[in-house]
Formats: sequence, structure tokens, C-alpha cells
Amino acid sequence: MPSGRVLLPGCGLGRSVLEFVKAGFSAQGNEVSYFMLLGSDFILNQVAERKSVQLAPFVHCTDGNLDDSVRLLTVSIPDALACEDVAADSDFSMTSGDFLEVYGGQEKNWDCVVTCYFLDTANNVLRYVELIARLLPKGGIWLNYGPLLYHYHNQPSEVSVELSWQSLRKFVLLSFDLASESVEEATYCHVPGSTSTSTYQCLYFTAVRK
Repeated sequence: MPSGRVLLPGCGLGRSVLEFVKAGFSAQGNEVSYFMLLGSDFILNQVAERKSVQLAPFVHCTDGNLDDSVRLLTVSIPDALACEDVAADSDFSMTSGDFLEVYGGQEKNWDCVVTCYFLDTANNVLRYVELIARLLPKGGIWLNYGPLLYHYHNQPSEVSVELSWQSLRKFVLLSFDLASESVEEATYCHVPGSTSTSTYQCLYFTAVRK
């Protein structure tokens, strides 16, 4: 079985955390949004049967539909069930709160940090990189996947440091070696039977702590 402590900040509903635990890792998710935390608690802790909850996620989608029936499409969740798919003795946990505040004192406490659609949620992305570097010992792994769609862009009341990957990459290299690096196209939002699809060009890299 694999070993190692994996931290997943900005984990949303916790599905990525579940997958790491299923693979045999010790994993902890972190999320600041109460909407996400309430949803993850319901799916991970309250639902006891696969695909027992019916959702109609497109009912409010009124533009771009090729057919009226699109709005009535349903999705059954969950397809994975934490109470059955995860061993009772697994180390599977979630924390709530701001990433910088919750983990500021956990130097070299993690073997791997996984950021998925997370880096651009920062007011200052450099602070995220600095903290990730502190959390990992030499040889620790940082996996990243996501765009640089800075969340506080065009919000005059918020600090927003918006760096290109070219500039951010130089800062990352101060603390990490890049073992792999690519740009991958990812579908972010697609409504079946719709004329539009949202896609991102995502930064996909593996970095090793120097």
C-alpha cells in the first residue's frame, strides 16, 4: 500500500480527498466555503446508498439549449460511497478555514500537497507558493492542476496579485524543481444538449521540494 500524508487545499466537496484515501494514502482536505463544507458533509457522512439522491443541475439553464428537455435532465449522486469505499481505519479528514491561517504553523508536516483549481483563489498567489514550500520537506511533492483565472480580478476592494505563469514559474523554481510541466485543455462546464461549453487551459505540473 502507498504511504504518505497528502494535503488537498480548496478540496470543494471532498471527492479528490476520497480518491487519495481509497488509493491508500493518509489524506486531509481543506475548504473555506461553507456551501462546499455543508455539501461535502452531506455526501460523505449522511448519504448511505449509492445514487440515492436525484439532482436537476440544469433546471435554471435557459440559454443555449437545443431542446426543452435539457432542463429536466437529472443526475444521481453519489457514485462513490465513503462509508463503503473507505476502510474503517483510514486516515481521512477535513478542515474548515482559510488555507494560510489553518496551515501556517505546520512546517514540513506533509509529504504531498495537491492543488486542483486552487492557486488562482488567492489574493496573492505568492503567499500560497511560500506556504506550500514550508509545508513540504526536501523531496516532498507538489501536484498542481488548474488555470490562472484569478478570483479577485477586477474587484477594486480586494488585493489581487495576478502573475503570468512565466513570472510565477520563476518564483516556484526558487523552492522547487519542476519534474514535469504541461498545459492541458479541460472541460469546466458542459450542459448536454447545449450550444456552449466552457473549457480552460490548465497548468499541470509536478514539483519537487529542493
